[in-house]
Amino acid sequence: MTIANRLHSYLTTACSVVILSVVSPLAANEFVNAGFETGDFTGWTSGNGATATSSESHSGSYSFSGVSNSFVSQTFTAIDTSSISELSFWGKRSGGLFDLVVLTYSDSTSENVLVNTLGGSSDWTFVNLTSDLDLGKSLISFLIYGTTPGPAYLDDFNLATSSRVPEGATTLTMLGLAMFSLATFRRRFAQ
Repeated sequence: MTIANRLHSYLTTACSVVILSVVSPLAANEFVNAGFETGDFTGWTSGNGATATSSESHSGSYSFSGVSNSFVSQTFTAIDTSSISELSFWGKRSGGLFDLVVLTYSDSTSENVLVNTLGGSSDWTFVNLTSDLDLGKSLISFLIYGTTPGPAYLDDFNLATSSRVPEGATTLTMLGLAMFSLATFRRRFAQ
């Protein structure tokens, strides 16, 4: 491969990377303090004996610990369910999870989803609720509660939404320079 061909290949790749960084969607987690790593319930509403504990965690240092009707909830600015790519969390309870999730929408409707892995593993279990979302609605609240006997541990909540990368001046400047360089390179070596 000639030096000119190698340079052309590198510049083409550089342009592709810059273009993809401008237009590719990124997943943003809408949950605040999704893993309770503040050591408390910052961003959440909690009650009925809920605690942020360091005795168990799926990742990081903390998780939610609850017994009986302990709960945590979080409210959002309305999120169109079509933009949600994942709604999930990790849970652990001896004998399996048994919790109720309440999804509330901007049209004042709600949906109850029973998380029941009783008789399952006592290890951390991944719970994906994405398919339980009502399409065509906008999610405004997530609530999870209930486990008897406890404790149950919940961690690493994820409400992933697609959002565009801001087209900042630096990225656009890099894109312009890369395209200018490629065009100059082609003119120079085409002769």
